Amino acid sequence: MSRIGATISGLDQYFLSHLRRVDEQALQSAIRLVTGKQVPKPSFDPSAFVLISGFESHLNVIESTKTQVDVAANLGSETQLVLDQTRSNLGAIRDALLLDEDLSLSSEDRDAQQAGVDAAILAIRDLAGTEINGRRVLDGSVNYTFSGRDHTQIKEIQAFSIRETSFSGTVSSAATRSSEQYTGLLGKISTGDASFTLTGKRGSTTISVTNLEALTDVRDRINAESHNTGITASVSGDQLDFTTVDYGDDATIEIDLISGTFTTSTTATGQDAVVTINGKAISGAQVDGNRVSYTNNGTHLSFEFQAGFSGAFNTVTVSDGRTQKFALTPDISKLTTFALPGIQPELLGGTSGSLADLLSGGSLSGLGSNTSGALRVVDEALAKLTMLEGRVDAFADVTVESASKLLEGLKGAVQDTLDSLNKVNEDEESLKLAKNQALASSTLSALAIVQQQRFNALGLVQLLAGI
Repeated sequence: MSRIGATISGLDQYFLSHLRRVDEQALQSAIRLVTGKQVPKPSFDPSAFVLISGFESHLNVIESTKTQVDVAANLGSETQLVLDQTRSNLGAIRDALLLDEDLSLSSEDRDAQQAGVDAAILAIRDLAGTEINGRRVLDGSVNYTFSGRDHTQIKEIQAFSIRETSFSGTVSSAATRSSEQYTGLLGKISTGDASFTLTGKRGSTTISVTNLEALTDVRDRINAESHNTGITASVSGDQLDFTTVDYGDDATIEIDLISGTFTTSTTATGQDAVVTINGKAISGAQVDGNRVSYTNNGTHLSFEFQAGFSGAFNTVTVSDGRTQKFALTPDISKLTTFALPGIQPELLGGTSGSLADLLSGGSLSGLGSNTSGALRVVDEALAKLTMLEGRVDAFADVTVESASKLLEGLKGAVQDTLDSLNKVNEDEESLKLAKNQALASSTLSALAIVQQQRFNALGLVQLLAGI
């Protein structure tokens, strides 16, 4: 005999359990729709949550790295712009000097062109102080530092990458220049009229001489073309000496007779320096006059020794403490270094002098007889600028751009994986929510019907019992 009472029956329990289940499923769907995540918390799917969290962490690292790449990209592009402006100013200086290449300008015109040269040099000095991302990067502030260097031994050091930090060695033989000699008579040309092509490391020009012409006049004409040839001349008594501006076995003198007679003798042949650094003999393409390139196991430095220096040089210690470093990959242990020497006028130039020498009052100012020497300095400054531009272009257009493309691809792959694991299908989840809400409503209705039936049955029993 069954019993009717106020306790929860098995049917009630079934409906209540079903109601709880569909409510939970409806709540999950609602949370997924709000968060946009398939597994917004561990209770939804513990193993999937752990997997998704790992991918999300990886994506955060990629986003953080992308920020570093963006900063590096801005540094590269802004530095390229400043170097472009520096090149424009050097071009303006060269154009001004070329106006007096044939020494034809008046004194007033030379003063006017000198004013333009001064303005361009001062503009370069200002550019050296340009701040990018809050730091000066073109005045040497972000360059490697070199302690222990004796400037009477080593003229300049440039570091490109370092693993070794200490450098010592010996210059057993200093680089030399080439020289040729013409012998005249009583300080004059004594072999008749002649014309010849004079060719050096930097190019060639045609020189004509006349019989009994003063050797000093020929000297001046050769020196006025030194920027085109890389060869200068001097006179000592009856000797007209040709000497290369540059050092090393690439610094040559070639005199090819076009007409007449003009005989010279070789007095010296240029030789490269013989250098050992950290026990390694430097040779071949790594040596250019007094400049040597040291490379070993990820270390790359360039040393330029002072002209005529030989012997052991003081130990030099290199530090990258002031350089800028960027994590351009998700592996933060791998850093890319940005370092750059300064572009101040005192640092731009070469064997012939520095750009600062061209300022009014300087040893190569005023055009006229100084024009060819000044042009050599500008050409040397342009060569150094080209090297700096190459370093910046390699950083901006190769290293940073490659890192950016790699990160974009990696970010897309990780995001696709996350989407496949965790992205909510809103249409599907909305249908589930509506379905579970409908089931919950139906279950509540069923419970209400059961309760009503129980109440009606209880009333019938009470009526039959006369209660």
